[in-house]
Amino acid sequence: MSDPITITPEEAAAIRSLKRLAKKWPNSLKLFSWSGSLHVIKRNSNDIDASIATISNIPSDGGDPDESPSAGVAHSKEDDKFWIDTEPEIVWP
Repeated sequence: MSDPITITPEEAAAIRSLKRLAKKWPNSLKLFSWSGSLHVIKRNSNDIDASIATISNIPSDGGDPDESPSAGVAHSKEDDKFWIDTEPEIVWP
């Protein structure tokens, strides 16, 4: 298990804001992470996805990590590869 992650009040507010946005996000739009920027995607009349807006001030990383059968992590830290703790202990403000 990794060290606890402390969430700042600013981070908690940002997370709450994203959760509120998700409740009213239209199904016709999707987010796509591309080269570190978030792109708002909408399918056009030819059934092709089009990037209609770019949000570059929110850091993002695209793609799903490889799933591991153990504890929901991508890889072990010892693998010296991409590793995400999907069940960290979080300390909220």
